[in-house]
Amino acid sequence: MFAHEKLIAAWLRKAEHDIGTARAAAEKEFYDTACYHCQQSAEKIVKGFLVKYLVEFEKIHDLESLFADAAQFNASWLKYKDQAIALTRFAVEVRYPSDDEPTMEDYTVAIKCADEIMTFARPLLQSSNQE
Repeated sequence: MFAHEKLIAAWLRKAEHDIGTARAAAEKEFYDTACYHCQQSAEKIVKGFLVKYLVEFEKIHDLESLFADAAQFNASWLKYKDQAIALTRFAVEVRYPSDDEPTMEDYTVAIKCADEIMTFARPLLQSSNQE
């Protein structure tokens, strides 16, 4: 596997770890942490996709913007705009104390969004290893 392919695989692995961490945190009812890791999973998988196409991306957490960048190479990313918007709110806000902490319902939405994005994007990153 070439260095570029290893980097893409590393982004995918990190995304998978984040979604696993989200599930584990939710079992403990740590919904803020779980929602954060759902967002992180989506962010890392889209960044891995961008790496595949040698796109240098900004260090941002705005999934809608990152998905728009990815859509230049695969328009299907635009189908996940609503999920991107739903997850972006968990990128920063939940890392700090707030009167508006995520709930189990927030987590349920977040994990559904993250799972949908992962199901769509995983094959796009895995195909790098076979090209």
